[in-house]
Amino acid sequence: MQVSVIATVLNEGEALRPLLNSLIDQTQLPDEVIFCDGGSTDNTVEILSEYQEWLPLKIIVVPGVNISQGRNHAIAAAAGPIIAATDAGVVLSPTWVEDLATALQKSQAA
Repeated sequence: MQVSVIATVLNEGEALRPLLNSLIDQTQLPDEVIFCDGGSTDNTVEILSEYQEWLPLKIIVVPGVNISQGRNHAIAAAAGPIIAATDAGVVLSPTWVEDLATALQKSQAA
């Protein structure tokens, strides 16, 4: 099943790197990663853009959105039937995507 990982950000800058690196290190890479930026005035969008080399990353910029609105924009842009939401400032377990996908596939098979 296709997995879309989404997150909303605003002025996260360098703090994004641990999250992005943990996405690269997943045992099952997400099929797409969508970040909705609420109009950052720092280097957030530039750092996200760097990671498009290693991740199937889409960046949506919607100035002024709050976290909930940003998630809604990211969800609307997602193609996958599995949408996994995370937040900036976290480091994901290396099996996070795989564990979510496996659990959902098992629940559908039951």
